[in-house]
Amino acid sequence: MLSQDLGDIVGRVHGIKGPEFGDVLGGGKATTLRESVESEVETLLGQAEADVLGDGAAIWAVIAAAVSRLDSSASIPTLTHGDLWLPNFLVRNGRITCVLDFEHATYADRFRDFGKLDEHIFDAFPGGRGVFLDSYAAACPLPDDWEQRVELAHMLHALTMYVYFLRWSPQWAPQYAQQAKEWLARNS
Repeated sequence: MLSQDLGDIVGRVHGIKGPEFGDVLGGGKATTLRESVESEVETLLGQAEADVLGDGAAIWAVIAAAVSRLDSSASIPTLTHGDLWLPNFLVRNGRITCVLDFEHATYADRFRDFGKLDEHIFDAFPGGRGVFLDSYAAACPLPDDWEQRVELAHMLHALTMYVYFLRWSPQWAPQYAQQAKEWLARNS
């Protein structure tokens, strides 16, 4: 039931369209997914430790190629939560009653939320992902290239968490650097 509720709620949130890619409060605006991802990757690589991930231009080339393979008609800015994991849900009697902590909300490709969902919920509970996806698709239909979008979201999540943990808890940063390197190797 929790996976079904989660899929429905996340699908309904992702059904909210934004005017542009960027901050919900109006900062960091981009008109295309490519511009949005390029800006994000540039910022993240600027905060990364030199040479841990590799050459920034080469990294961007692999990410840009992944973005270029996506269906541009499905590249619509939608409301993303930015921090979907179990501590940000209130549950009563096995049902989600409230979603908390929208401080990281942004208008982005909706599959950006899947990086954290997959890492913090479905890696530990893979049986719930199918139920989640069915419920999600009923609320917000999946485009044909959704799996490629999720893969890109995993890379962006790894980069974001790598930079985040470099600053706050450096002992966790290497695992995210490794995830980013593995994604780059698979997609080169």
